[in-house]
Amino acid sequence: MYLNKYLKILSITTFILLNLLLVYFSFFNYPGSSLLFLFLFAISNAYIFYSYKYSMLFLDKTLSVFLWLGFFYKLCVIIIFKHSFPEGGGAFSYSGNDFDNLLKYSSIGILSFLMASLLFNKIFNNKRLFYKIEINSLLFFYKKYRKYIFLVFFVLILFVGTTNFYLGFYQKGLLESYKINFFFGAFLKWMLLFGLTSISCLLLEYEIKVFKKLSIIVLFLFFFELAFTNLSLLSRSMIFAGSAVIFSIYFNYENKIFKDSLKNSLVLNFIILFIIFALLIFPINKIRNSSYIDGLYVAEKSAKELLEGDEISNIEIKKMLEGDETSNIEIKKIIESDFSDEKKIKIISGKIINTESQILDLNENVERIIFVIKNRFVGLDGVAAVTSYPKKNFNLLKRALSEEFDPNLYGFYQRTFIIPFENNNETSYKRSSKRHYGIIIPGILSFLSYPGSLFFLSISALVIHFFCSSIEHLSRKLSFDSVVFSSFIGFVLGYRLIHFGYLPKQSYLILSAIIFTILLIFFVKYMIIKFFKVNE
Repeated sequence: MYLNKYLKILSITTFILLNLLLVYFSFFNYPGSSLLFLFLFAISNAYIFYSYKYSMLFLDKTLSVFLWLGFFYKLCVIIIFKHSFPEGGGAFSYSGNDFDNLLKYSSIGILSFLMASLLFNKIFNNKRLFYKIEINSLLFFYKKYRKYIFLVFFVLILFVGTTNFYLGFYQKGLLESYKINFFFGAFLKWMLLFGLTSISCLLLEYEIKVFKKLSIIVLFLFFFELAFTNLSLLSRSMIFAGSAVIFSIYFNYENKIFKDSLKNSLVLNFIILFIIFALLIFPINKIRNSSYIDGLYVAEKSAKELLEGDEISNIEIKKMLEGDETSNIEIKKIIESDFSDEKKIKIISGKIINTESQILDLNENVERIIFVIKNRFVGLDGVAAVTSYPKKNFNLLKRALSEEFDPNLYGFYQRTFIIPFENNNETSYKRSSKRHYGIIIPGILSFLSYPGSLFFLSISALVIHFFCSSIEHLSRKLSFDSVVFSSFIGFVLGYRLIHFGYLPKQSYLILSAIIFTILLIFFVKYMIIKFFKVNE
């Protein structure tokens, strides 16, 4: 994909102006050291500049953007709008000292990633690959069988997306609806998380290598897969994965693609992606809201609490009943009646249920989108809660690494760093539907700050970056220089690091799936080269 040079200049200028506006409206209101504020500003932007100008890793491009959003941008939003941390700040007092301590850990963590990138790129920044960049056998195979590949891929998208949607097996913020075969479940998760998008990356890349442009059908398959997969997952993150793939094509093939084709324009394809995202956000919000907030489930739970003489845990229902004397009298009569407990719960829940609260209008949808844009980037909240925690030690890290999944408890991070300081010591999970289970994610820098050691944070961030960089580098080599695919792997690794911290010991599952995908692609391509010979 290509981008007009004037639009490129406009994009860079806009980003610079945004930074200057953020600094202008927040710098003088920062309660701590001005030098620490400027250091975070400088290091966040330096990482973005280096990653897009010099780094060969898409991991860096992903990390630098999300770190800028999750730390510098979020800090400015909190200062400008005088907000508290939306995910909870734990023991954070919003004093100058607490802010300075927060910025020390944040800046050192970002600096460590930047230094690791500089070192890795210096060591491995070469063009030597295990294989020729373009293998005639692979290109000829794709050209000959592309229509059949398209058909099989389209059917696979429909099968995986539809199966997961109706089974409710793997959806964001929800427990699974049905137990299915372990291997079939693993297949669905693998395909949904990056298997299908990996295939899209390969199709996009070979379309360019063979025809020097992208056809409408390949672009359709790419956008359709993103939309259908994210609808099946009830996920609003398609804008990130889609942008990563589109920009990886631009970074790697800007000068190798025909520029007279409108459909190959970076701007047009990004507009299409944004339109699809905007159209999907409303049904996804509606489905998520009805799945997360089940009025009948909440009402029956409250009715059971009333029957057992306990205090109602749902604040909205509690307030509603406190202001309705008539309903209280009727409920009391029902409790004292000779009905069975099951019938009492049914009658009481029928009186207090409020299904209308589950319907989102246009304004509520827009408000949710604005809230996400302003507050939902992971980073600053987690580091704030951890750095202000009074008992940081390596044992916290050990306990976090041993955490097991328990749908009846909040995550370790939330139980340890948030709940004890938010006027609520109840660690049992308060769900609003039978399947609802949402957690707060601390992020990689917050997780590495558990011991309270800047040295440990710095060294660990460097080692982790090197490890993830090596996987992206290996994916490029073993996929016969499929740079769009390897860029997508870099994006997945970077995105997972930013959203790291819940059940960390299960990271081996995602890493195993990534390595399996890389090896599978290597095997398939190797077999094509070996058995599908063409004349050089």
